[in-house]
Amino acid sequence: MSNRWRIFHTCVLTFVFLLLSLLYYNERLAGIPIIGQLAPVSFLGLSSYAIERIIFVLLIVYAGWSLGIWFGIATLVASALVIIPRAILISPNPIEATIDCVAVLTIGGLGISLILLRRGWHQQRQKLRGIRVALRTSQESYEELFTNASDAIWVHDMHGKIVIANIACENVSGYSPDDLIGKNVDELISPEARGIAKEIINKLMKGQAIDQR
Repeated sequence: MSNRWRIFHTCVLTFVFLLLSLLYYNERLAGIPIIGQLAPVSFLGLSSYAIERIIFVLLIVYAGWSLGIWFGIATLVASALVIIPRAILISPNPIEATIDCVAVLTIGGLGISLILLRRGWHQQRQKLRGIRVALRTSQESYEELFTNASDAIWVHDMHGKIVIANIACENVSGYSPDDLIGKNVDELISPEARGIAKEIINKLMKGQAIDQR
């Protein structure tokens, strides 16, 4: 996000938060011009304080989504400092109002947690995508190195069956790489070399060091 958009989101968040905080203490600020004229609103049968608490939740989620998790947590703490004192000191039903405030703050915290989980999931996807690209690039590089190597190179299974061979093998064996696939290496090396090859294989299987190439 560019600095211009961060400043914009910060200004919007700060303005709405301050206005909402003033509305939340409307009856205590009734003597202040303009602020005292802002009448509490009602929607769908909800009290003005219930609506304002819902807006606090939306602000918490908005801060976490647009400015980052730490901004969301800061907005959550600031919201708690605004709504809890009124519930305890001013509300005619402090216990019920406090429970409502805790529920509001809990929902806001869950919203931040969901944003954090989503961003973590997105980062993991980006990381896995980068790993796949790196593996594909590495595979292509090694395939090119294998195919165009000046030395004859082939890969065979434990039974001696060739599964892949490079171009240089044709100069040694007389077979093209495609023709070599499926052949047994015993067809390509001398009886003396077979004994050496078996000795090398046995040492490799036992994890022993070998002197031969």
